Amino acid sequence: MTIGSTHTLTIASGATLTDNGGTITTSGVGGGIAVNGTLIGTGTVNGPLSGSGIVEASGGTLHLTSAVTNALGGYSINGASSVLQLDSTLASNNIVFTFLSAASGELGLSSHGALIGANSDTIQGLNVGTGLTPTNFIDLEGTGGTLTVFFKGVQVVSLTDFGITGPGSVGFRGRSV
Repeated sequence: MTIGSTHTLTIASGATLTDNGGTITTSGVGGGIAVNGTLIGTGTVNGPLSGSGIVEASGGTLHLTSAVTNALGGYSINGASSVLQLDSTLASNNIVFTFLSAASGELGLSSHGALIGANSDTIQGLNVGTGLTPTNFIDLEGTGGTLTVFFKGVQVVSLTDFGITGPGSVGFRGRSV
């Protein structure tokens, strides 16, 4: 589906738009996608998002190709084989990412070097597990950049392309590093 440059696709409060592997494209010049309900599923979303609703990856990969600058009501990863893939920059805008299943799910950051500034976004429900069975995970793709994890204002660990630093530890396939 393609939305013209001065038009906005609006998902009303209480409404759901399910993408089953398709592509939704907006030019973003005076338009975009106003998510006030729920945008759920798999596929690709090209264009700016606004509103107060939820964007949820469910049943496969949901690619967001434009910069994520709006907190909306949150972004969710729901269950087996679900991936929320961010293919552009991620603003520090109190954005909340929630894993709805402790058993599986992925948040993909294709350009973690594009994390903007000292990021104040939140990841909820992340369960890295303690055994050999993968559970939730964050995929830091590309090169450059650091993801530093804080708990109650205290740095726990920093993840880079070159390793793990900081006072805490991270479980990896049943081992702490």
